[in-house]
Amino acid sequence: MTTYGETDINPRSECHAWSSSPNFDFLHTVAGIYPGEHSFKSVIIEPNLGKLTKLDVEFPHPQGMIVIHYTTNGNNILAEISMPKDLTGEFKWKGKSVALVGGKQTISL
Repeated sequence: MTTYGETDINPRSECHAWSSSPNFDFLHTVAGIYPGEHSFKSVIIEPNLGKLTKLDVEFPHPQGMIVIHYTTNGNNILAEISMPKDLTGEFKWKGKSVALVGGKQTISL
Protein backbone atom coordinates (compact mmCIF):
# COMPACT_ATOMS: atom_id res chain seq x y z
CA MET A 1 0.00 0.00 0.00
CA THR A 2 1.10 3.56 -0.61
CA THR A 3 -1.63 5.18 1.55
CA TYR A 4 -2.77 4.85 5.15
CA GLY A 5 -4.67 1.63 5.83
CA GLU A 6 -8.31 1.81 6.80
CA THR A 7 -8.06 -0.65 9.69
CA ASP A 8 -5.36 -2.24 11.82
CA ILE A 9 -6.65 -5.73 11.04
CA ASN A 10 -6.37 -6.79 7.40
CA PRO A 11 -5.63 -3.21 6.29
CA ARG A 12 -6.57 -2.04 2.86
CA SER A 13 -6.97 1.33 1.27
CA GLU A 14 -9.25 2.63 -1.39
CA CYS A 15 -7.69 6.06 -1.03
CA HIS A 16 -10.70 7.65 0.65
CA ALA A 17 -10.50 11.32 1.51
CA TRP A 18 -10.01 10.60 5.24
CA SER A 19 -6.50 9.36 4.42
CA SER A 20 -5.44 12.99 4.00
CA SER A 21 -5.71 13.48 7.78
CA PRO A 22 -1.93 13.00 8.31
CA ASN A 23 -1.40 16.06 6.09
CA PHE A 24 -3.83 18.08 8.18
CA ASP A 25 -2.20 16.89 11.42
CA PHE A 26 1.24 17.82 10.13
CA LEU A 27 0.26 21.30 8.90
CA HIS A 28 -2.06 22.21 11.78
CA THR A 29 -0.56 20.45 14.79
CA VAL A 30 3.17 20.18 14.09
CA ALA A 31 3.78 23.18 11.83
CA GLY A 32 1.09 25.07 13.79
CA ILE A 33 -0.61 26.88 10.90
CA TYR A 34 -4.31 27.64 11.32
CA PRO A 35 -6.87 30.40 10.62
CA GLY A 36 -6.87 33.42 12.89
CA GLU A 37 -10.24 34.59 11.56
CA HIS A 38 -13.19 33.35 9.56
CA SER A 39 -12.30 32.54 5.93
CA PHE A 40 -8.58 32.54 6.84
CA LYS A 41 -8.45 36.36 6.71
CA SER A 42 -5.51 36.15 9.14
CA VAL A 43 -3.24 33.34 10.24
CA ILE A 44 -1.93 32.01 13.53
CA ILE A 45 1.35 30.15 13.47
CA GLU A 46 2.03 28.23 16.68
CA PRO A 47 4.43 25.34 16.03
CA ASN A 48 4.57 22.22 18.18
CA LEU A 49 7.84 20.72 17.01
CA GLY A 50 8.43 18.20 19.79
CA LYS A 51 11.97 16.86 19.34
CA LEU A 52 12.36 18.25 15.82
CA THR A 53 15.17 20.78 15.49
CA LYS A 54 14.46 21.73 11.86
CA LEU A 55 11.31 21.80 9.78
CA ASP A 56 10.51 23.26 6.37
CA VAL A 57 6.86 23.60 5.42
CA GLU A 58 4.76 25.07 2.61
CA PHE A 59 1.08 25.75 3.22
CA PRO A 60 -1.40 26.65 0.47
CA HIS A 61 -3.37 29.71 1.59
CA PRO A 62 -6.21 31.24 -0.50
CA GLN A 63 -4.01 34.33 -1.16
CA GLY A 64 -0.82 32.38 -1.94
CA MET A 65 1.74 30.15 -0.28
CA ILE A 66 2.92 30.40 3.31
CA VAL A 67 6.50 29.12 3.48
CA ILE A 68 8.22 28.55 6.83
CA HIS A 69 11.71 27.35 7.81
CA TYR A 70 11.94 26.49 11.52
CA THR A 71 15.18 25.90 13.42
CA THR A 72 15.19 25.26 17.17
CA ASN A 73 17.93 25.23 19.76
CA GLY A 74 16.67 24.19 23.19
CA ASN A 75 13.75 26.50 24.02
CA ASN A 76 14.69 29.01 21.31
CA ILE A 77 13.28 29.15 17.79
CA LEU A 78 14.28 30.85 14.57
CA ALA A 79 11.40 31.06 12.09
CA GLU A 80 11.86 32.41 8.60
CA ILE A 81 8.36 33.09 7.31
CA SER A 82 7.14 34.18 3.89
CA MET A 83 3.43 35.00 3.56
CA PRO A 84 1.19 36.57 0.91
CA LYS A 85 1.61 40.36 0.92
CA ASP A 86 -1.84 41.22 2.30
CA LEU A 87 -1.95 38.52 4.97
CA THR A 88 -1.42 39.35 8.65
CA GLY A 89 -1.39 37.21 11.74
CA GLU A 90 0.35 36.15 14.90
CA PHE A 91 3.30 33.89 15.68
CA LYS A 92 3.23 32.16 19.08
CA TRP A 93 6.05 30.29 20.82
CA LYS A 94 6.18 29.20 24.46
CA GLY A 95 3.94 31.97 25.78
CA LYS A 96 5.43 34.72 23.57
CA SER A 97 3.64 36.38 20.67
CA VAL A 98 4.84 38.37 17.64
CA ALA A 99 2.65 40.14 15.07
CA LEU A 100 3.03 38.86 11.50
CA VAL A 101 2.79 40.94 8.34
CA GLY A 102 2.72 39.97 4.69
CA GLY A 103 6.00 39.33 2.95
CA LYS A 104 9.19 37.87 4.42
CA GLN A 105 10.15 38.11 8.07
CA THR A 106 12.49 36.41 10.51
CA ILE A 107 11.45 35.74 14.09
CA SER A 108 13.91 34.76 16.78
CA LEU A 109 12.54 33.88 20.22
